[in-house]
Formats: sequence, C-alpha cells, structure tokens
Amino acid sequence: MPRSEIERFSVPYLQILDEEGRADPELDPGLSEAQLQALYRTMLFARNLDQRMLKLQRQGRIGTFGPCTGQEAASIGPAFAMNERDWLVTAFRELGARLWRGEPAINSLVFHNGYEEGNLIPDARHQVLPISIIVGSQVLHAVGVAYA
Repeated sequence: MPRSEIERFSVPYLQILDEEGRADPELDPGLSEAQLQALYRTMLFARNLDQRMLKLQRQGRIGTFGPCTGQEAASIGPAFAMNERDWLVTAFRELGARLWRGEPAINSLVFHNGYEEGNLIPDARHQVLPISIIVGSQVLHAVGVAYA
C-alpha cells in the first residue's frame, strides 16, 4: 500500500525570551520590583522545600510525594494572576501555587506524612482545596467550584 501524507500543519508558539535570554520588551507585563521579588522568593522557597521533601520521601520519612522542581513558575504564575475570590484547585505538583496563596508549608509536610490534618484549610481566605494525588480527579471539583 503506498504511503500518503495525512496533513501538513504548523504549530504556532509565543517566545518571550530569545536564545540569549533577552525578553521581548513588547511582552513585558510591567510587574513592579516588589512583585518580581515576591514571585522569585516564592519560587525559590518552593524549590528548596520541594527538594527537602524529596529527600525525606527517599529516606522513607514521608509518603507519596510528586516533586515539582522545574515547574515553579508554571505553578506560581497562574496563582499570581488569580483574584482573591478565585478558588485554587491543585494537583500534587503545585506546591508553589499553594505557598503563593498563603498555605503554610507545614501543611504539605503533614499531608505527605500521611495525616489528614495536612489537608485542612487553615484560613478560608486562602481558598485552596485539599491536594489530590489522583491525576485528573481535581478537574471535576474545579468545574463544580466554578459553577458555584
């Protein structure tokens, strides 16, 4: 049977940084120095906490843990863009977003150590639902919260 081409297509993409790491000035979001520092501090804290928790998991001192190293900006960026009244519904690799919304770091340690108390919402102002380890299960909850 002869081979034939099904479809020719292109995939458009947006590139903010060039190969040298220079940002396109037209795409600058105009964040203040204080906002940039707060975002960077949270990403750094999330990275350090994540690496520490991974070490604890490998030592058998905490249970199931999905590391999120390298995904800090992808997690914290959307959380930064949310309104205060928006609910954050996360999967297990979004530690940075949870920290950005004000959830205490101890909650993640308690949760991954197998205690339900780690999923308690300590302050309703954070508007963060409990962690879900099952991949994709939180989508239904997010839709329900959005409809509510």
